[in-house]
Amino acid sequence: MLAFFKFYFSRRTRVATFSAILFFLSALTTGGVIYNRQHAQEERLLENVLWAGYQFDREVRELRLSLFETSAGKATVDDVLLRFEILFSRQSLFFGYTDLMVDGAPSPHQSDTTLRWLIDRLRS
Repeated sequence: MLAFFKFYFSRRTRVATFSAILFFLSALTTGGVIYNRQHAQEERLLENVLWAGYQFDREVRELRLSLFETSAGKATVDDVLLRFEILFSRQSLFFGYTDLMVDGAPSPHQSDTTLRWLIDRLRS
C-alpha cells in the first residue's frame, strides 16, 4: 500500500501535475485575452460604421438643403458641387466600412438592388 502512495505522490508526478495545471490556466488566459481583443475590435468597427452612416445621412440632408437654396436663388452651383463632392467621399467611406462588416457582399456600385440587399443585411 505504501508503494502505491509513493507512486502517485512522487516528485515527478507532482511536477507533471503542476505543469499540466499551469499550462491549462495559461491556455484559458490566452483564450480570454484573444476573446476580449476580438470583442473590442468588433465594437470599434461597429462604432465606425455608425459614425460613417451618420455623416453620410447628414451630407445627404446638406445636399438637399443646398439644392433647395439654389432653386430659391440663395446658393450658388459651387455650393452644390462642394456638397456633392463631400457626399461622394462620405459614400465611399461608408461603403468601405460596410464591406468590412458584410462578408461576401457584392460591390455596392453595381445596382440599386445591391444597395437594398446590403441595407437588409445590415438590418438583420
